Amino acid sequence: MCVSGKARRRISAVVVTACAWTLLAWTTASAEPVRITVSFRVAGDHDPKGTTPADPVHGWAEARGSFSIVTQVPAGGGQIEDFARGLGADAVSFSWAGTRWTTRTADVSALVFDPHGTLVYWQLAGVPAGLGEISRATAPDIYLDPFAFLYVTPRSMYQGRVMSTTELRSGDTGGQTTPGSPHDPDPVPEPIPFALVASGLVALAGRQHVTRH
Repeated sequence: MCVSGKARRRISAVVVTACAWTLLAWTTASAEPVRITVSFRVAGDHDPKGTTPADPVHGWAEARGSFSIVTQVPAGGGQIEDFARGLGADAVSFSWAGTRWTTRTADVSALVFDPHGTLVYWQLAGVPAGLGEISRATAPDIYLDPFAFLYVTPRSMYQGRVMSTTELRSGDTGGQTTPGSPHDPDPVPEPIPFALVASGLVALAGRQHVTRH
């Protein structure tokens, strides 16, 4: 899985850490389907010193969005992914740069859980360029995870910011929804042994990439 720059380093750290958790702790997680709803707040690209040019139209804009998906949490934690068809989110609500994203135009492509069944990483992407890619040649398009917000307009591709994320979870049969802790997108997981890092990167390399044409 590769996205560019600082976002790529953070994503690799989270996914590899999840792989290490799976190897080191086999705590049984919920075998019943659960509904996970993630809410997020993002801001546009207004930093002229960033890896992409500042967005002159939406650079100072902010927006809120969310997605909801029913899924089974892997026992012992781990990753669920499908970059070809998506994981089947049943609700996507996000409007950005004049485009309203729904389940018809975007989907969740990856979920990563720790051994206790806590969601620690997710990916939401638009379908125009494919759930595993985003390209400045295909507009409009979006890519979001807890650390990165990329979006494409007819002008260019920009790298905005994820301001906050929050998870809500309930049983598929209508159980009580309980909030998870708001996710701070800044911290990077602590280093783990080199052997685990290497094995995780080999297994996940090449799954996703950003193309800049």
